Amino acid sequence: MNWILLIILLTLVAYFAAKSRHPAIAKAKLQKRLDLSENSPKFDPLFQSLLSQTSDAVAVVDQNLTIVLANRKTQEAFESIFGQQYIPGANVAALLADFPEHQRRAKQLWYRALAGENVCVTEAFKNYKQQQRHYEMTFTPIADHTGEIAQALMLAKDITPQVQAQAKLRKLNQQLEAMVDKRTAQLSNINQQLTQEINQRQDIESELRESEERLRRAIINAPFPVFIHREDGEIIYMSHSCSQMTGYPKSEIDTIAKWVEKAYRQHQKQVQAEIKQLYELEDKVDEGEFEVTTATGETRIWDFSTSPLGQLPDGRRGVISMAKDITDIKQAEMLLRESEERFRATFEQAAVGIAHVGATSDNLGQWLQVNQKLCNILGYSSEELQQKTFQQITHPEDLETDLQLVDQLLSGEINTYTLEKRYIRKDDSTIWVNLTVSLVRESDTQPKYFISVIEDISDRKQLEETVGQSLKRLENLHQLDKAILTDLEPETVARAAIKSLWQLIPCQRATVAMVDLAHQTGQILVTQGYESVNIQKNFSLQLMQPLIQRLQQEQSYFVADLSLCSEVSQHRRRYAAEQLNRFLCVPLRAGQQLLGFLKLWTAAPECLSAEQLEIICEISNQVAIALNQTHLYRTVRQYANELEQRVAERIAEVQEVNQELEAFTYSVSHDLRAPLRSIQGFATALLEDYSDRLDEVGIDYAQRLVNSAKQLDHLIQDLLTYSRLTQIEIRHYPVQLSEIITQVLEQLEPQIDQKQAKITVIQPLYPVIGNQTVLLQVISNLLTNALKFVDPEDRPSVRIRTEKRDVNVRFWVEDNGIGIESEYYERIFRVFERLHGGETYPGTGIGLAIVRRGIRRLGGRCGVESSPDSGSHFWIELPYG
Repeated sequence: MNWILLIILLTLVAYFAAKSRHPAIAKAKLQKRLDLSENSPKFDPLFQSLLSQTSDAVAVVDQNLTIVLANRKTQEAFESIFGQQYIPGANVAALLADFPEHQRRAKQLWYRALAGENVCVTEAFKNYKQQQRHYEMTFTPIADHTGEIAQALMLAKDITPQVQAQAKLRKLNQQLEAMVDKRTAQLSNINQQLTQEINQRQDIESELRESEERLRRAIINAPFPVFIHREDGEIIYMSHSCSQMTGYPKSEIDTIAKWVEKAYRQHQKQVQAEIKQLYELEDKVDEGEFEVTTATGETRIWDFSTSPLGQLPDGRRGVISMAKDITDIKQAEMLLRESEERFRATFEQAAVGIAHVGATSDNLGQWLQVNQKLCNILGYSSEELQQKTFQQITHPEDLETDLQLVDQLLSGEINTYTLEKRYIRKDDSTIWVNLTVSLVRESDTQPKYFISVIEDISDRKQLEETVGQSLKRLENLHQLDKAILTDLEPETVARAAIKSLWQLIPCQRATVAMVDLAHQTGQILVTQGYESVNIQKNFSLQLMQPLIQRLQQEQSYFVADLSLCSEVSQHRRRYAAEQLNRFLCVPLRAGQQLLGFLKLWTAAPECLSAEQLEIICEISNQVAIALNQTHLYRTVRQYANELEQRVAERIAEVQEVNQELEAFTYSVSHDLRAPLRSIQGFATALLEDYSDRLDEVGIDYAQRLVNSAKQLDHLIQDLLTYSRLTQIEIRHYPVQLSEIITQVLEQLEPQIDQKQAKITVIQPLYPVIGNQTVLLQVISNLLTNALKFVDPEDRPSVRIRTEKRDVNVRFWVEDNGIGIESEYYERIFRVFERLHGGETYPGTGIGLAIVRRGIRRLGGRCGVESSPDSGSHFWIELPYG
């Protein structure tokens, strides 16, 4: 039955495959028959005959979905499905108007073909009798003689019989499967009976095989190398670990001879002779260690042992050999020996002292083992140190701290400790060391010994002491600098200087004094020391001329006695009693000018070290800076007072000028314009009332009076505007330039209409920070110039735009005017600067000066880019709003 079903299926597949090619063949023939050019007939008789005889539905539509061609089969199919007449020449959408879903689907497929796509679909339809039909439909684009897609072709094949045949075939197949399932159930029962009999026999065989398999798996999966081989050399079983460890697969070492050849190489003859004796064994034997060479050339060390297996089932004898890879153990032993050797070399040649010190109650603190470096540090020989304990040679001041840390180490509170301490060397000198101690314990955690690492840090300690002294000096200088910066009074700085000296230099008395050589006076700023000596704060330099002369001669310092200070002769006994008869004197200078002096009384001034003298000079320099700063401050304050007085006088003068300017502005705006208006009025009246009595010359003179008055009035207005921009207070705030442009264009509308100007505003116009009143005046002046300075024969064209530049906005007014030479870019922004005569281009010459003054008052910039006969591009730049 299965063969019959298979033959039926193959036949149906071949039939449908052949039928599926018919639409493509018909479509190709139809495309060859179609000729859509204007000079040839649309269809020939042969093609019409083909359409009438074909069993497929054929239709052609144009770009508007109008049916150009449809054969009889198409009409019959449409009328049988939709129950209404199919009219050639009608529109597809109109034919399917009563069937929205089919209309949408048809339009979608036709439009895809008209767009140049080949579409093949299978659709199912129910006719008006509710009978279902299946069609395989192909939509293809048709190009005219120019290559443009003008129409689309549809081929539709009724595949309902094939679909019905497939349904019948599926039903037949289901019946066949049911018969097969029934027969299969019968055979299954028979198989179960036979299986039970076979299983009974196989159970016995399986137990034997499982036993052998367990042995085989145990050998093959053993985690160490295992071989079972017979006396003829064949290896029966070999563990996978052997291949994994050596890199030789089972196929390459299936005999002992091959194993020996690969694994032992130059020793193979010796090993082969020993293997022959294994088959005579009666008990297990340890063969010993062998060097095995792997496939990568690496040498490993294996420890072999072999046991006899006796006679095998085939009558031959066999043995089982097992090996353990002890390479890592051997290497560890070698590394341990090398480590011990390195430790001994490190211990003896280390750059620091190393010792083992007793940690038990019997030998606590005893030097058990010491290296040569420790002997060099402490000045003892190895034998001498081993007769002592660390307690005996530790500095007494450091011993208690060291013993406390030892107790914490023994109790387990800490694992190690580091301590800077002092040892007493054999020559009784003291040495600073950095000690690091850790405890080694027995396996039962009992203390065994201490490991002490001792580093000589005497040089570092000496350096730290020097650095500490330097830091102290720097700190004192820093405090002195702070006093100089925060207080201009010389007494404060002198007091801070004496405090620093008192901390760093051993002395009994210190004095800082300032002198005024011009007035021959001096003043003691501060004195620290014995209170029994009293000296007046202010003194005359005439009483200590020898000291002053010496101070002027010496550049750094000198040692002096009381003989240079005659003013203290009456106190000589007191100074002698207090041993203050000698002192160190340091001049305090600013350049070559002597500002004062520092006197320092010590027991032996000549014995001061170079570092101490350097400290004294450093502090003296700081005090001199403070005294010079005080002098400069007083001078600057005097100059400042004089300058303030001059500024006040200048402000008064400026205020007076401003008042005069305001009076002048008032006079110009009222007093000057009043007679000007009279002149303009009388001249106009003269023209209006007496023009018939005046000759041409008189009329010309009167007209010139009117024009000159108007020009002078415009000039006065521009001057007032310019003046107001200088004097008024301008408030800054965000301004919308689009609103400004709208207002300016409204103001200039008569002038724009008169000149028939073209104004182009390019959006967006970015907002700026400025003042609306000022910007109205500035932009109005720029647009007026753009309309004015144009060749009379040209129509003005002005373009307005903005652009962002970082945090600023640049506003452009671009015209098609007469242009400007680059050498005049700066000149045109000055007051009364004109490049052209007033007859051709009237004006006052102040408009661009107002632009510059207004933009500068707003905190911006302005400029121009132009060339003759190429127009001008004026710009202003203000912060973005």
